[in-house]
Amino acid sequence: MEKRAELHVVFGATGDSGSAVIRELLRQGKRVRAVNRSGKAKLPPAVEVVQADAADPASARMAAAGATVIYHCAGVPLPQWTTHLRPILDGILEAAATSEAKLVVVDNVYMYGKAVGPVTETNPSQPVGPIGRLRADMVEMLLQAHQRGKVRVAIGRAADFYGPGVRAAIANEALFRRALDGKSVNWPGRLDVPHSLMFVDDLARSLIVLGEREEALGQIWHLPHAPVLTPRQFLLLLFEEARQAHSRIRSLPSWAIRAVGLVDPTARAFAELRYLFEAPFIMDSSRYQQIFEGEATSYREGIRQTLTSFGFQ
Repeated sequence: MEKRAELHVVFGATGDSGSAVIRELLRQGKRVRAVNRSGKAKLPPAVEVVQADAADPASARMAAAGATVIYHCAGVPLPQWTTHLRPILDGILEAAATSEAKLVVVDNVYMYGKAVGPVTETNPSQPVGPIGRLRADMVEMLLQAHQRGKVRVAIGRAADFYGPGVRAAIANEALFRRALDGKSVNWPGRLDVPHSLMFVDDLARSLIVLGEREEALGQIWHLPHAPVLTPRQFLLLLFEEARQAHSRIRSLPSWAIRAVGLVDPTARAFAELRYLFEAPFIMDSSRYQQIFEGEATSYREGIRQTLTSFGFQ
């Protein structure tokens, strides 16, 4: 099938990962349909923008009609995860089954719990709370649907990511802008323990590969991560590339996050995930890189590209 004849449908098209997937699909010259709840998006004219509620199977099926590959990048704010994510997954699964499209799902690492040492795809699910259990249950649901022959699924798993257009992650646009302005930046945990981060454009490229390669189906893949740094090292690189002083990096203590959580539901929900920022968390993506030969962008280059996206020269 010629690439212009293929239809790549992205649910969650205006979110962090969905936006990156669309950018990369367009770069590769592929036909793209962007799906979100509003039906509005600032995208090139070549992109078909469709309004749909992924949690409504009928709406999701309509949005995915004719799809070759569906990318599940849809999300909701963290406090709504336990009530909204399962219905969204149900709807997108039905859409993929009806359209007979491959389904590529972006996933996170919350189901691993307090993993020790480099984390591979063989690490067991050991969630520490409701958010982690939800993610583990959703992955099991996806793999069972694949095994039953309902859909063809590939799952791409990433740690926290950063890069152009990233708004909802820890190392988000707001953090980069503060560094560019020479202001202090806060990190929600220890600064000197290894913590894997992933460049969002690497995430997009890798997800598209999963949709192209038959051997990716029915499996979980750790997408390419650069060799791990500590948060302090990452932030020092950011200040260096932004040509600002290096003395404005602060670790937010647990009590401060708990205090914010009294009035902010996102901070309150984040408390379950705090352990990820207190101990080393190292993603091992060697299996993906050996099979698909995907290279991870260096942190310095990823930071440069992110700053360039703000118009920084």
